[in-house]
Amino acid sequence: MNDKNEKKELIVQAIHVGIFFIVLPVILFFIANPSQNKRNEGLKIATQAVLTENFADFYTVDEFMPVKTPLTMSAAVFSLNKNQPDKKTEDDAGSFAVIVRVTGFAGALPLVYIFDGNTEAFAGIAGNCGKIAPAKREGLENSEKDEETFEASRLTAQELFDYGLNYKTIDFWKKRAKLLVNQCQQQGQI
Repeated sequence: MNDKNEKKELIVQAIHVGIFFIVLPVILFFIANPSQNKRNEGLKIATQAVLTENFADFYTVDEFMPVKTPLTMSAAVFSLNKNQPDKKTEDDAGSFAVIVRVTGFAGALPLVYIFDGNTEAFAGIAGNCGKIAPAKREGLENSEKDEETFEASRLTAQELFDYGLNYKTIDFWKKRAKLLVNQCQQQGQI
């Protein structure tokens, strides 16, 4: 008689554990999915703030480009719309902004990069709008094919050091951000 009660109790416990492991992923999905959309929207707003600060009305952040890579936990790729139609060309490969979380002495810093045709530029640090030098927009307008022409907000070495960064760090993450844009293109999203 004891064995029957123990078996029934074990079966009831197994059913409860099974229900828990079935319901838990469903609950986590409904919690995580809206928060991911909210995260992407917040990154889009931060990226637009940097672009507005440094490029006035030259770009508008369009849509989030999902990339399947582990780096996307610390980065996001957005397509950009050029607000000056006369600057668009037919062979234009598209314009993109990448926001990347980088660790400096001051903690995590969101760096924004622009990839527009042959121009690859560090646009600025999100959250620090108004604290960095305005962009030299003529760099975009006069860029030539084989040269990296300009950095939108070329902070001084001391200003970068204050954040725990240097030009090598900025350039390192620019290359990583370019890889994300290339992966978007390879995955056929662009």
